[in-house]
Amino acid sequence: MHPVATAVLSLLALSIVSQVWGAEVLEPIRTVEVGPNRCLLVNGKPFIPLQSWAQPTSTFARLRSLGFNTFAGNHGGQPPAREFCDGAAQAGGYAMPNFDPAAKGHPALLGYLQPDEPDLGIEKG
Repeated sequence: MHPVATAVLSLLALSIVSQVWGAEVLEPIRTVEVGPNRCLLVNGKPFIPLQSWAQPTSTFARLRSLGFNTFAGNHGGQPPAREFCDGAAQAGGYAMPNFDPAAKGHPALLGYLQPDEPDLGIEKG
C-alpha cells in the first residue's frame, strides 16, 4: 500500500476510535497483567494502548481529545518519570516513561520503557 494511503487510513482509524471511545478519564491503575490470549488487562479489563511517542506533557490533554490513551517516551528522563506520570494522570491517561523507581506505584504508570538498542554504546550498569 502506498505510504500516503497508509497514513490517511491510520488517521481515519484514529479519528473513529477517538469518537467511539472519547477522551474519558481512565481509572487509576491498580493492576496490570497479561490475560488470556496475551491480551493486556488493566484493573482486570482488556486495554489497548493507543500511544503517542515523545511528546511534551503540555500536549497530553490535546492528545487525549484525539483518542490517545497512553503517553510514552520521556527522552533523557525529561521530565522525570514521576512528573511524566503526573502529566498523563492530569490528562486522564496512562504513562510509559523511561525506567525510574521513583514512579513505582503511580496510579497512571502502565509500564516502563526499556532500552531497545543496547549496541548503541549506552553505558552499562
